[in-house]
Amino acid sequence: MRIIKSHRRVLRIIGIVAGVLYLIALAWILFNGFQSKMECGTWMQYVGAHTNFVPFSTISFYFSSFTSGMMNNSIIVRNLLGNFLPFFPMGILLPMLFWRMKRFPWFLLTQFFRNCGF
Repeated sequence: MRIIKSHRRVLRIIGIVAGVLYLIALAWILFNGFQSKMECGTWMQYVGAHTNFVPFSTISFYFSSFTSGMMNNSIIVRNLLGNFLPFFPMGILLPMLFWRMKRFPWFLLTQFFRNCGF
């Protein structure tokens, strides 16, 4: 019984360390990205030109571009994977770190709010 508890504790510590490293990497990617310079001038102009706060609007734009053939498919795949892959580890780490997230409705609700930007 003690061995199982110690393994759980070790896994929890590993999960916390991995979660902190993941959040640091995610913050760096979100705020620095792969472009280190702002082409637009002020910070507010940059944010206005490079952000989208309407949920699923980019996905619907890519879907309509795919069906109409307006855009190269490699651009669509690269952007959708670029939006999906950085947040995928959150789906693994949240249930490891928080026991309430092991229940599917709580996890689904958390992921919904995360996707909406709350």
